[in-house]
Amino acid sequence: MYFTSTMYKVLCVVDAGWRNDDCSKRRPFSCFHNGLVLVKENKTWEEAMERCRQQHRDLVSVTSESVLLETLRTSRWAQAARVWTGLRFLAGGWLWVSGETVSYQAWSPGETPQCPAWIRRCGALSLEGRRWESWDCADTLNFVCNIE
Repeated sequence: MYFTSTMYKVLCVVDAGWRNDDCSKRRPFSCFHNGLVLVKENKTWEEAMERCRQQHRDLVSVTSESVLLETLRTSRWAQAARVWTGLRFLAGGWLWVSGETVSYQAWSPGETPQCPAWIRRCGALSLEGRRWESWDCADTLNFVCNIE
């Protein structure tokens, strides 16, 4: 989705900074909400992580129910049924790429993937189910970054 306007000059984010610009130019659109940003670009998990680290901070770490709810609110305009999170299966366990421990769990009850298939070792958040899913890392999804 792109924001276009022929009626107004507004403050836009351009090249990782704020400036007055003619917003009739087509630009990627991102939604900001309470320290999180939904990036409405379809990227693989690796590409999403790189983009977050270049532009913001990192893929979101859903470490509590309150962060889950904020992530769901931020993601309500996503262009898919799920978004990438910073959850990854490495060295025999799930971890957050930010380094935080996975203590809060948002898997479907009884469905924590202990040894997921090789391609399903990336964590996505199902927007309808409001739960984490192990997902194909090569699939392309919108994603949520921390900006603080």
